[in-house]
Amino acid sequence: MIKCKLLGKTPSNNNLAPDDELCVNLEYKSNLYKNKLPVLVSKAKKESEKKQVEGKVEDDRRYTIEASIIKVMKSRRTIDYVNLVAETTKLLATRFNPDPTQVKHRIEHLMERGYMERDTNDKRILKYIA
Repeated sequence: MIKCKLLGKTPSNNNLAPDDELCVNLEYKSNLYKNKLPVLVSKAKKESEKKQVEGKVEDDRRYTIEASIIKVMKSRRTIDYVNLVAETTKLLATRFNPDPTQVKHRIEHLMERGYMERDTNDKRILKYIA
C-alpha cells in the first residue's frame, strides 16, 4: 500500500520501522487498477448469526419431521415404531438426513399432543388418532 501511494509514510523510504508514522492518502486515484481494501468483520457477529441460523434450521426441521410422521401415520393408520422411523427417514432423505433420536422425540411429542397413541396390546405398534 505504501508503494502505490495509498498510504503515506513520514520517513519516505521503503523500509518499515516501528517508529514510522503512516497516514491515509485521501487524494489517491488510480485509473489503471481497482484496489479492494479488506474490511474487518468481527467474529462475534458471525458466530451469533450462525447460532441464530442454526436455531431456525432446527425449528424448521422439527416441523418437517412432524409433518412427515403425520403423513405416514395417515396413510397407514397403524404401524410399528421401527417401520415408522424408517419410512419417515426415507421421506426426508431428499431434504436432509434426520437423526433417529430426533424422530423419536418428535413421535413422543406428537403422542403427548394427542395425534397418535400406543396400542394397548403391543407397545411397539402406534395408532393414528384422527
